[in-house]
Amino acid sequence: MNKVTSELQIKVEKKTVHSIVRVIESLPKTGLNEILDYAQFIKKKYSKPKKVLRTAVPAKRNNFISETSLFSESSLKKDWLKPEEDEAWKNL
Repeated sequence: MNKVTSELQIKVEKKTVHSIVRVIESLPKTGLNEILDYAQFIKKKYSKPKKVLRTAVPAKRNNFISETSLFSESSLKKDWLKPEEDEAWKNL
């Protein structure tokens, strides 16, 4: 992109931002939360996806591992590693 094109794009973006601000300023206060919710949705939609923490836990549905599974693993591990657990599950 050359300098002229870049400067034109910046002017267009500034004009767009200015137009958005004017519209937001004219809204009733009750509409502001909706604008905020939508802006956060758009931000999330176009942001880079976060890296998924990989563990030895088998993934379910599209390689998604719930946070609950990850956070409970250390607590449940105490029970999983007991000899009586090995005995109870040895026939399966």
